[in-house]
Amino acid sequence: MTKTMEWVVVGAGPAGIAAVGKLLDAGIHPQAILWLDPHFKVGDFGTAWAHVGSNTPVEYFLKFYQHAKAFAYTHVNRPPFMIDKIDPGKNCPLIIAAQPLHWITTQLRNRVSSLTDTVLHLSRANPQHWGLTLASGQVIYTKKVLLTIGGEAKTLNFNDIPTIPLKTALHLEKLTATIQPDDRVIVFGASQSAKNVMENLLQLNTQHPLLFYRSERSLERHFKTELLAKFTQLPITPRHLLNYMPNCTKIIYAIGFERRHIPIKGLADHYDYDPNTGEIAPGIFGLGMAFPEILPYELGQAEYRVTAIWPFMKRLQKLLPGWLN
Repeated sequence: MTKTMEWVVVGAGPAGIAAVGKLLDAGIHPQAILWLDPHFKVGDFGTAWAHVGSNTPVEYFLKFYQHAKAFAYTHVNRPPFMIDKIDPGKNCPLIIAAQPLHWITTQLRNRVSSLTDTVLHLSRANPQHWGLTLASGQVIYTKKVLLTIGGEAKTLNFNDIPTIPLKTALHLEKLTATIQPDDRVIVFGASQSAKNVMENLLQLNTQHPLLFYRSERSLERHFKTELLAKFTQLPITPRHLLNYMPNCTKIIYAIGFERRHIPIKGLADHYDYDPNTGEIAPGIFGLGMAFPEILPYELGQAEYRVTAIWPFMKRLQKLLPGWLN
């Protein structure tokens, strides 16, 4: 079975939701858009990270919901959501922010073509079309592809020291089953994920958890002073690693994500993208945490905007006119 589309959006997390909504707003015919995802459950945002507390004020989630007319969030007949009752200046768990996104996903799927499937690889079918081979055996032909495929948390391995996956560490119930009373846990990171992990460890009364950080600026931005007073934090240096790692019994690594991979025939395995345009190859574009906006940071480092969904929408608004042309 083959289909030919104008646009295929791969991924149904917040970036994929934004993409489908804004393509519809731009006048692309609903049946010219195919939306692909294995689950359609708002990606990791609505599943793996649902129990994480967000550092994004509610007002920015509301701006996201209201920014695409196709979302119909302001429609008088939409159902009420818990997030509507929260002070816009306050934060909320992602599970609450994801509730409207589940509803929006259903509204969009009722308009565009969608398939619950996985893309195995992309290849150039002809000068005008790309071919997407799916796990089901179908081949989809399309003029343009937008990859919003997300990523997996990076890992760090030390010999003989067990590592707790970040998804486990961010879920209090799962972490409870992993931590023993006498464990000495070291967490690597200084962002929102590391903050949530440290809060979980403290809630479990973990003995002397230690945080290793790379950026003091990031530490100060994400951690309040009263939280920092409850545990030891040290910069990552060879001296500190040699002093503290021998007594460590568990590691949690909360620094960075690795892009999920969909092979594109003709490109290297670890293909790159133009951070200014989002273009991966002619007719293939990337959005979201897998292909983030890159901002200057400090000491020659770069900051990747991967943790909040409103920047995805703003970046899409900026780049979409170029993609449509």
